[in-house]
Amino acid sequence: MFRTAGFASAALGCIGLPALIAGLDIDSAAAVGELERLRAAHAGEPGSELARQFLLAGVWPFPGEWPVAVAAAERLLATARLMQIAGLFAIAGLTYFAMLLARGRLAALASAAALAVLPVVHDVGHVLRPETAGVMFTMLGLLLLQSLTTVLHGGRSRGRVRRAIVLVLFAGAAGFAFGMGIGTVPSLGGTLLIGIALFMLTTLQLALRGLGVGRRRGMMAWPAFAITGRLWPMAAVALAGPVGAIFLMLWSLELPVDELLPTRLAAAVLPQQPLAFCVVLVLLAIGALVLLLRTGIRFGRRGRVTPEVVLLAYVATQTLGLATFAPGRDSLPAAPALAMLVGEAVVALAAFVPWLVRRRGA
Repeated sequence: MFRTAGFASAALGCIGLPALIAGLDIDSAAAVGELERLRAAHAGEPGSELARQFLLAGVWPFPGEWPVAVAAAERLLATARLMQIAGLFAIAGLTYFAMLLARGRLAALASAAALAVLPVVHDVGHVLRPETAGVMFTMLGLLLLQSLTTVLHGGRSRGRVRRAIVLVLFAGAAGFAFGMGIGTVPSLGGTLLIGIALFMLTTLQLALRGLGVGRRRGMMAWPAFAITGRLWPMAAVALAGPVGAIFLMLWSLELPVDELLPTRLAAAVLPQQPLAFCVVLVLLAIGALVLLLRTGIRFGRRGRVTPEVVLLAYVATQTLGLATFAPGRDSLPAAPALAMLVGEAVVALAAFVPWLVRRRGA
């Protein structure tokens, strides 16, 4: 019992660390454009309805008119930032559970805590912006996708029809979550590539295995039923994402997508201190290499889309998406993926260092 309580305390501490660090500056001066975003949301100016609801969710009591005095407006902003801090807590929690499903407890703890090291959280985590809500919905979609793969390759005791219903519900919920993220911040549309990448990867793997069976046993022994049973959930995921995004964008967006620009913040992607920069960069490189090799080898052997494969698809799409970011753009959408690579590196080093010590001691 004490061991469980200790681990729960450590998990809660790591999950709450990014929000705690960001919350230390909750009453600091407004960043560039921050008051303007809150005032526009208060005035109901055209934009994203989901983003507006997030920006105003922490304002209580809700003022009838925008305060004229600067001090009153800043007090209102400090209250609204409570939702920003809560959003960071939710992102860290979802990052923890996504890594827990894919890689285990140590990686989950390290990933949640690593968010606090990134400048987008450490330096400007308190700044109120809609990207926080968008990333939160994206991480929820990721967790739902991982749960879908767990059901897909789990036991068959629940029955074929019931299992199919559960898979459809998970695929629809994941697509709706991704759609909520894109409906909040349209620049997060790259998350739709996760489902498409999983579908293409599954199709390629099953096609190669089916051809192998056909060559050995003849084309009449082609495992069409088994291939269809594994492929249709990924097809549902690839389809649910765009459908959910279109529906939520039509409902939420009141302006053309090209007029809803992402938030611009003066925060780097990695720490700017030379030592911290080098350490984080090395951890990211180790984490990327380990994640790619470990997941690729297991997927090649088993041919199954597991939570680990979903994690790889998410990390790949989000980190590669950093190359398309304009200078000064908020890099919060890529922060969970970078933190996951750090967590992967911590697990690899935790296994490698004791082995190296034992070998040298021998």
